Amino acid sequence: MRGLVDDRRVEVLAPDDALPTELAEALAAAETAAHTPVVVRVDGVAQALIAVGDVLRPGSRRAVHRLRRLGVRPVLATGDRGSPAPLRNASLNALPTDGWR
Repeated sequence: MRGLVDDRRVEVLAPDDALPTELAEALAAAETAAHTPVVVRVDGVAQALIAVGDVLRPGSRRAVHRLRRLGVRPVLATGDRGSPAPLRNASLNALPTDGWR
């Protein structure tokens, strides 16, 4: 997402490799916590990292278990970066660990 705020170009984007040390550390922490990180750039300079995360609903594990008993093979589909998906899967036991592509 891009826009002008007080004549400054503000962008909210997926992180890239050009992050200052402090934001790179925040990126690693966000991914470890199974959150999706986004970077805020102001006039082309990375200023902040926002970690967006979902909370699993209390009945999620039970729902996956019931689907399995019905013969359904649950699949976790996500648009997130690669690292949150396996961590979410581990908490739901949705797919074999070799199910990531």
